[in-house]
Parts: sequence; structure tokens; C-alpha cells
Amino acid sequence: MTLRPLHAILPTVTESIMYFDRFDICEAYYLFFSHFHDGMGSEFYSRLSAMGEYFKPSPLLSYENMSENAQMIYDNLEAKYFLQ
Repeated sequence: MTLRPLHAILPTVTESIMYFDRFDICEAYYLFFSHFHDGMGSEFYSRLSAMGEYFKPSPLLSYENMSENAQMIYDNLEAKYFLQ
């Protein structure tokens, strides 16, 4: 068995680790709340409206257009709320 050097392994491992980025967090939460709110009386709609005070996303915001980090945040939100 041949061992790969550590520097050859680390880049692939660290690419899938989330990191703190406020813009990615806002994008992921905004898109998540907009996809899954249950109307004006729901908690997600209320939080989406509150986010509108400080975050103005692009009209082209979509899952595919977000960074990999924002996509991982979004995926974790889905898992947290729907895979319990």
C-alpha cells in the first residue's frame, strides 16, 4: 500500500469544511426562509421579513449561484429542520 503525502490529502479534506462568512450565512438563511415559509403567519416568513431590513439579495439568488460554503449552510438548515 502506498501512502499519499499529507499535502495531497489536506486540500480535498478542507474544501468540504464550512467556515464563517456573514454573506454566505445571510444568503443561505434568506434562500432557505424564502423556500420554506408557510405564509405570512409563519416563523420563517417573520424571520425572512426581519432579514429584509439588513440584507438585500440579488434577484438572481439561487442555490446554484451561491458559494459552496453557502450551499453547505443551506443543506445543514434543511437537515436540521426536515431530517429530525
